[in-house]
Amino acid sequence: PWRGRHVDIDAVRMGARHFQAMEDIGMTVGLPVAAPFYDDRVLEATLAVRLEERISPWRYKPLLAEAMRGVVPDALLARTTKDHMSSDEHQGLREHAPELAELWTG
Repeated sequence: PWRGRHVDIDAVRMGARHFQAMEDIGMTVGLPVAAPFYDDRVLEATLAVRLEERISPWRYKPLLAEAMRGVVPDALLARTTKDHMSSDEHQGLREHAPELAELWTG
């Protein structure tokens, strides 16, 4: 192990807790929620690579993006920032759940 590993693991755990909350909200309104970046195999592979080899000042999470190529939409892989949901988004999910479910599931 190398220095900073605990910070990486803590960040993954925090993100997983956030995803669990989003999944719980989605389930209450009947919307499927997925987080392919939290797949065990993806996390294991990513954490097996040294930090300096998996981050870049020019690309957002380049190693993770390459690992997920063909699994998630290219537009998601090309993003340069991370979005944060607020209470407005949570309320919008609740209010428009049927319409969103129709869009997502057809």
